[in-house]
Amino acid sequence: MADFLAVVVAKAAMILLEIIAVRVAQVIFARVFSSKVATAG
Repeated sequence: MADFLAVVVAKAAMILLEIIAVRVAQVIFARVFSSKVATAG
């Protein structure tokens, strides 16, 4: 049972890290994109 819990926790942690990485990437992309548009305009 402990092994099963470890697998579940590991998968949940990977999913959380993936979500956080996507959010961070979106924020960085939005800032870079908006700054490029601002300098171009």
